[in-house]
Amino acid sequence: MNEHQALDTPERWRAFLADYSAALVRTAPHTPRDRAGSLPEEAPWPGRAPARAQDVTAGPAGSASPPLPPSLRAFLAVSDGWSRPHGAAERVHGSADLRWFRESDTGADLIEIYGFEPQGAEDLLALFGRALEVAGHEEVWLLDPGDVRADGEWAAYVFHPGDGELERFADFGALMRAGLRLLRED
Repeated sequence: MNEHQALDTPERWRAFLADYSAALVRTAPHTPRDRAGSLPEEAPWPGRAPARAQDVTAGPAGSASPPLPPSLRAFLAVSDGWSRPHGAAERVHGSADLRWFRESDTGADLIEIYGFEPQGAEDLLALFGRALEVAGHEEVWLLDPGDVRADGEWAAYVFHPGDGELERFADFGALMRAGLRLLRED
């Protein structure tokens, strides 16, 4: 798959996620091998069944939100979540688990913590207040509807609560591509 091609269609996501799944198998310490020591020909799928069409466009349940960005919609049309993303995120949320960061426990806690001393944290607090959480655990993946390109893609961020580090990506597809690059470097 072309590294610079947008991940904005289910077909492109299907090919990308197959590569990602294969990289996970190659780098996993406990991947079962056959007697000759070879890896399985087909990598186990860490995703889920595709989301229903109405769930792919809707956004978080019970909210009036802008349309989800094309890369996330196309991803959900292939896999309604992903259980083994790179980094310290536990999983990429499926359509039913997407939520505004401010409404999640982690988001509410971080808004409260950074709100005590907002000087210098204004931009971070603003992002936390408007962002969509798409993955979380020891790091949080956020999509920013306040930073939208002409093609409808939202900027993506990885926030590390432990050290307050925020890393920006062009969009959700670029964030996932970065994870695949990290897997291949291992």
